[in-house]
Amino acid sequence: MCSALPKHKWSWKYDKCKYCYTQSKIRKHKHKGSGLCLSCYDKIRAKKPKRQEQLKQQHKKWYTKVKDTKEYKEYTKQIGKHWRKNSNQYKAYLKKQYLRLSFKRFILNQKNKTGILNLKRSIDALKFRCDECDKNCLVQTPINTEIESSVRKLQIFKKVLKQICIQNCG
Repeated sequence: MCSALPKHKWSWKYDKCKYCYTQSKIRKHKHKGSGLCLSCYDKIRAKKPKRQEQLKQQHKKWYTKVKDTKEYKEYTKQIGKHWRKNSNQYKAYLKKQYLRLSFKRFILNQKNKTGILNLKRSIDALKFRCDECDKNCLVQTPINTEIESSVRKLQIFKKVLKQICIQNCG
């Protein structure tokens, strides 16, 4: 019967992992074999083409057994419908998307100066300089300064403005 591993040793032959040089003896850094810890051993093993082919076959077998069935597809459709109707997260997501769309229309209208949309320009609206484009133009936002949620709206507005400036100028 062999004696216990000495405290100062990581394994019988090695003081640390050959690949990542760790000396930890817990969880994923335990000695696996060939002087490698468990995580490094798995990384090297996963790179081999034979192993990659095995994983592809295993995933394909699992997919046809579980996700390719009619029951699963119907179940996911049902869950999706329920989530879209009843979820507060989805409602918040839609609200944010509508904000982005309205801001995008506002910015494009202002940049093109076409006047297609009848937008109300108020004195209380926030104004700031566009840092993204070379023109450094003054941009007026449709956001009122008195509204409590104006900070969040301004962040969304700046993101949309940045995307449009990158598309048009860059």
